[in-house]
Amino acid sequence: MKQFELWLDESGEFDNDKQKARRGMSVSHIGGLLVESGTFPLSQVERIIQEDFFHSTEQTDTDLQFARFQKLAETDARFVLFQNEECILVLDHNLTYQNMMAEGLMKLIRRLKSRYGEIRLRILIANRIIHREQKNGSGRDNLVPPEHYEQRLKERIIMAGLKESVPETDWTLQTASARKDKRLMLADIVCNTFLTRNTKFRKNPAQSDFISQIYENPEKTLRWPVFEMSVESEFLKAMTENRLGEAVAVLCQSDRKALLEKYMPTVFARLEGMPFYDMDLQYRFISALVDHQLRVSRDYRACLKLLTNLRQYFLPVLRKIPQKWSREIADRLSVDLCFYMDTVYTHQGNVAASLEYEKLCDQEMAKLPYDWDSVAYRMRYLLRKVITHINRFDFQEALTQCSRLVTRCETVREALELTCEDDHQIRFAELAKALGTRVQIKTFLLRQHPDHYLSACADSDRAIDEFDSENEKRRQYLYRVHLETEAGQFERALDRLLQAAGMEGADIRALVSSLASAPQTDDYLLTAYIRLMAEGRRAGWPQAETMYTCLSRTDILPRLQARTVRNHPWEICMWKTASCLAWSGNARAAQKYYAGASAACFDQDSLTLACIGIAIGLEQYAFEKKNRLPEARKTLQNLKKHLQDLNGQISLFDDLSFDSDDWAYYEKTSRRVAY
Repeated sequence: MKQFELWLDESGEFDNDKQKARRGMSVSHIGGLLVESGTFPLSQVERIIQEDFFHSTEQTDTDLQFARFQKLAETDARFVLFQNEECILVLDHNLTYQNMMAEGLMKLIRRLKSRYGEIRLRILIANRIIHREQKNGSGRDNLVPPEHYEQRLKERIIMAGLKESVPETDWTLQTASARKDKRLMLADIVCNTFLTRNTKFRKNPAQSDFISQIYENPEKTLRWPVFEMSVESEFLKAMTENRLGEAVAVLCQSDRKALLEKYMPTVFARLEGMPFYDMDLQYRFISALVDHQLRVSRDYRACLKLLTNLRQYFLPVLRKIPQKWSREIADRLSVDLCFYMDTVYTHQGNVAASLEYEKLCDQEMAKLPYDWDSVAYRMRYLLRKVITHINRFDFQEALTQCSRLVTRCETVREALELTCEDDHQIRFAELAKALGTRVQIKTFLLRQHPDHYLSACADSDRAIDEFDSENEKRRQYLYRVHLETEAGQFERALDRLLQAAGMEGADIRALVSSLASAPQTDDYLLTAYIRLMAEGRRAGWPQAETMYTCLSRTDILPRLQARTVRNHPWEICMWKTASCLAWSGNARAAQKYYAGASAACFDQDSLTLACIGIAIGLEQYAFEKKNRLPEARKTLQNLKKHLQDLNGQISLFDDLSFDSDDWAYYEKTSRRVAY
């Protein structure tokens, strides 16, 4: 039996790799040394690390660090690197690190077993330190509790081993301090040298070239982009089990062009011999997965990656299949992909991209037959066009088109009634969606046209009645909460909010307790709650103070602020929390919420969010001006810059002037955006 030791450290935050990759920086990785037991004694370690403590990040003498790296390269030890090249975030930085460690270790153990047969690997890992300065501004380092850390790592490795048929008897795990254990100081040299190979050492080409050669030498350095290997493994497993649709979906969620190009011929070979109905089922799986990412996980970035790769790599393969059915499925998939791309960009508020895919959808839709099967599909597409107008704040045109769509859907439902031979109630989901969208449009228009209120209530009642699905009804309840809030009917809004939460007859405290104890935050329910709280506080509604008091006694707001994934409506939650604080006379406390909401709006390529961001900035400026806060000048500068960036794409703020000294003018102008 061969016995090995593995000494590992880490470099990186494990939660901001996508941003680092975009800036051309090295992403998070785990690295260190693999040695055969008994071949690298402590005396040899101490010849390289002679002082009591050595940390590469604190080392300014690059020549000394390089000399130590060179000594390591001359030994029989092999360098090991587990990389997050695909920049995948598994919920948070801790879970990402744990999964990387588990996946990487499995790949290493399997490789050692394939070469040596029975092996034993003793793993020594550096205790993790979270840099608190980057997490909450406290400027302190925090050691993850060793017992908790070690237990969680073992759990992950055991679970990964069960999938890979690697028993626990093949390895042992121990953690130690890299400030005390010199073996881990060597692992730190490997990690840091790899991380800084293109920055710290670039002034000395000879050193930089030597480091690159070592890391590119497969005999000296074992490197795994661990999540890519997982993607490849899942793809091959799905192909083996004849789950082609799932295999294609797994492959097309990868960022690795080489992986896509490598396996698409395999997909083609399998498709060639597949009958129509089998392929049709596989196609439906792909559509269902995209639908899930849009409606349930709301992971728009992942969804765009999947859709882009399906269009670029899978669709051409499908079109090349000689069977006649391939053209039918390819055309249908092409329409789906364009429609889904349009949907994602609509959800993100990316108006320019949405309009581009709308044109493509028009072209692809023209290829579909005008038959009964495509009716609902065409209604959904027309509704998507209406939403694009909403995202451009063109509410009058949206209302006109949505009303036409409602009429068309009513005609379709009348046709459906011809198929019914008894008194069974006919429902048409697309009519319900169109009615619900018209409720939203009238809600957005209510500040300028309060006369829309009664007809909006009627549309809302019809939409709720038209849906069979309780989940869809719940969405309509939330639309109704927004409508009642805008109309100043705060008690009715609260009743509808409790109805949406499935807690009719409960009180505010029970609702907040339910929100706080939920394993996953219901963003839209929370948004409705905070919006009602803010608008009620602005209008002097007594219950608003109770709503804020109950909310502030939970960890809901701290959890909201700590989020790393900040999809809509996160920015609305932050904005309306700031509004509530500002109207309560606490403009200073509101500033961090305004800042977070504004950053979320301008960090993305979204015209809709940019307009929301300007409204947020106007409100923030109004209260800073009212309270004579010195930050008002900077807020004003940012506002002017963002307005200039808008470049007249939307006319919402065309008449805005900064000549007024009346804070109320800016607050009133911000109310043109009724989110």
